[in-house]
Amino acid sequence: MRDGIKRRWRRATQLTYLSPFERTLNRSLWALACIALAYCLAQHVLLANTPEIFPGGERLGAVGFHLANGYVEAFIFYLLVVRLPLRRDRQNIYKNLEPLIARVVGEATNLMGTLHQAAGFDSHRENSLANVQETCSKIGPQTPTNMLIASASPAAHTPVLDAIHFHMDRARQVNREILDLSSFVASEVICLVNDIESQGYFRAFEFVYPLFKADQLGKSDLSILSRHIFDYLLIVDRLDAYRRDFLPEPEPRPEYLISGSMRDSDEVPLRHFSTSGRGNGMPTMPGQERRASRAVKV
Repeated sequence: MRDGIKRRWRRATQLTYLSPFERTLNRSLWALACIALAYCLAQHVLLANTPEIFPGGERLGAVGFHLANGYVEAFIFYLLVVRLPLRRDRQNIYKNLEPLIARVVGEATNLMGTLHQAAGFDSHRENSLANVQETCSKIGPQTPTNMLIASASPAAHTPVLDAIHFHMDRARQVNREILDLSSFVASEVICLVNDIESQGYFRAFEFVYPLFKADQLGKSDLSILSRHIFDYLLIVDRLDAYRRDFLPEPEPRPEYLISGSMRDSDEVPLRHFSTSGRGNGMPTMPGQERRASRAVKV
């Protein structure tokens, strides 16, 4: 109950996209702007006809007024030119950030599903430390999986080693896409993504991958990676918690798309680029299609 109220309060304040430091700075700037505006009004309205209390008080008050007035003007400029466009950009970015983080979570889920199934367990098995260690102890680098990807192995099904490498490459690709948005993304997300790269299983796997490929570790299982993989899952779980708490719900699938359904469609996409039996049979290039002539006002 308390968590639900806290989440609604965060959304109501519209500060969910800010880091803790940014929230503190934002509130401080607003507080100073209110104080400066109140001082300007008091200086010109309440204290307009009040004689100075000590010598030089009038000049000191004028200096304070100009400083407060300059801060209010600078804050309005900052609000209109920097803050509001940044807020709009961040809201647009965060609509695209949710599916990116969902892909990171999906890669971790698919990785563990592949490993659990290769070890003979249910693919949706809980990822506790004991379960992860047991799974890794039952599989080796050449244990076949249910994946069918292009790999150097001649086996019909991809071995565990290539499957892990495949999921790692896909996860890293998404991580790079998220880091490219670092100017608009909260520091918490960037730290978690960097932790995936540095604290997860990636570095440990890169170290043992050539050793397994060269068969220098013998018939060793993957127990040496179990704790690194579990750390990776812990980080991804926190990233998923951030996604569920702060990011907007994913957009529903457009109704006009037909893949995954048995519906037919009467639409003809890009019809104005097709030849329709005219000309020399070459398709019209973008920018060369015929458009209705427009009258020019002289």
